[in-house]
Amino acid sequence: MALSFQPDKPIYLQIAAHMKREIIAGSYQPGDRLPSIRDMAMIYEVTPNTIQRALQLLEQEGILRTERTNGKFITADDALLRRLRGDVLRERAAAMTRELLAYGFSSEEILSALSDELKGADSQ
Repeated sequence: MALSFQPDKPIYLQIAAHMKREIIAGSYQPGDRLPSIRDMAMIYEVTPNTIQRALQLLEQEGILRTERTNGKFITADDALLRRLRGDVLRERAAAMTRELLAYGFSSEEILSALSDELKGADSQ
């Protein structure tokens, strides 16, 4: 599952962002135990130190918790995970809206295009 890393951004930040996406998308459930750092290093094809830095970042954000002898786990705090999910949705929607407005699209055009896209996605 090696990611194609962007050269202009630290790899540990890219891994943390990827893991956050996986958590938001439901690939990991609240309370799930993560693979070991060594296993994750092999999966991402990076050093264990890089994985450790990514996991520390997610732990600082409260997304992960460590049990000293059992490893790292996804938080069981549903409210935090819902808030994270909502934050990402608003952030991505705001970025897309700003970009499309900068191109000169009206709010109505943006809403119409988004509605059409969602209808197409729902039918798949």
